Amino acid sequence: MQHKTFLRQLRRTTGIEDEQQLLAFLDAARALGSNPELPDSVRKGLEGMSELFERVVRTYEQYDRDLDLRTRSLELSSRELTEANTRQRQELARRESAIALLRETAQALQDDPAGADGRNGDLYDVVELINELVQQRRAGELALRQTQRALENQNSRWTSTPSSALPIPMV
Repeated sequence: MQHKTFLRQLRRTTGIEDEQQLLAFLDAARALGSNPELPDSVRKGLEGMSELFERVVRTYEQYDRDLDLRTRSLELSSRELTEANTRQRQELARRESAIALLRETAQALQDDPAGADGRNGDLYDVVELINELVQQRRAGELALRQTQRALENQNSRWTSTPSSALPIPMV
């Protein structure tokens, strides 16, 4: 029946200093409890003192086990949350780096590389700018293909014209 908190409380309230004194106290209580001259309730209380103390000690021990379990659980949760926080900070840093790279790329693709188009450069603005640049490129490619077809049509007219129909330059 050793539990340091229980023994400390006994020392404070009864003056019992250690387990030997406690066992002597319980033996005395048991002996007094067998005295037939005492009322039944007092005898029963004295005889049950040992069992009561054992239950109190078991309760303290269970509390200590529960406390250890909660402490371990909190330590594990804390460690997991710290790791998750670290991962999120790293992910945020990677995303901020990616946004900065997108911003630099978009500015490099612009006609105005200084980025003086009035945008503040957040992710949405960068994506919007890249979308505009893609649309401009597609429009430029379409215009280039149309110009290429027009040149090919002109070439085919020149090559399909008989050489006798060509004007002869006079020197």
